Amino acid sequence: RLTAHGVEVQRRKATKKQPEYYLYELTATSGFQGGQKIPSNLKSKSFKLGDDYQPEGVARMFREQPEIKPMKEPAPVRKPVASTTEDREQGRALAIEYVRSILEKKANLDADET
Repeated sequence: RLTAHGVEVQRRKATKKQPEYYLYELTATSGFQGGQKIPSNLKSKSFKLGDDYQPEGVARMFREQPEIKPMKEPAPVRKPVASTTEDREQGRALAIEYVRSILEKKANLDADET
């Protein structure tokens, strides 16, 4: 999910001096707009960001997060069917009136722009 938001994550093994950590790198720079300067180093180590960004903190967050069930595909929506000829004619008249009102509004907007 982070990749979709422009952040790459690499897992780094523990060394004698540092515990295991994540290396976060910002790859999407579209958030820097106008005259904002883009920093030359867009990487940060998780232990500098706080406990929530460390491997243990991320694992804890996923354990505490409620399980998300996949969504069921919604049932197809059926269009109402007119039961009688009179109902169909009334529906057609309402549709024509609706389209006419939209076209009139558009014509009024176009006239106002000129």
